[in-house]
Amino acid sequence: MPPHRRASGLIGLAAALALGAGTAAEPGAGLIEGPGRALVYAHCSGCHGLDLVRAQSGDRNFWTTVVRRMQANENLWRFDPRTEDQLLTYLARHYGVPPFAGRRAPLPPSLRPGAGQRHN
Repeated sequence: MPPHRRASGLIGLAAALALGAGTAAEPGAGLIEGPGRALVYAHCSGCHGLDLVRAQSGDRNFWTTVVRRMQANENLWRFDPRTEDQLLTYLARHYGVPPFAGRRAPLPPSLRPGAGQRHN
């Protein structure tokens, strides 16, 4: 394929992706539905993508530490106590640490080390 056609194809693809991304953007897009979602969208997406929020997981202490770090180092504003409580509650509930399910079931004998080896 000639280079100019390849470039025009890539430009067209980029334009289509950009238009598609614009139509999918809505308040809270991609965040788990629940009380506090709109607050997280409003206060977090102004500085960074929501993928960063969705990629994290931690308990309320973890999220409090994240907020405090951003307030100390990245000019995040202070929240009134009610707003901060709603933000942290939402994040801990929906992007928290999954509960420990206990120890996994033992491996079947065919998957254990040395399975299938002959012993002489």
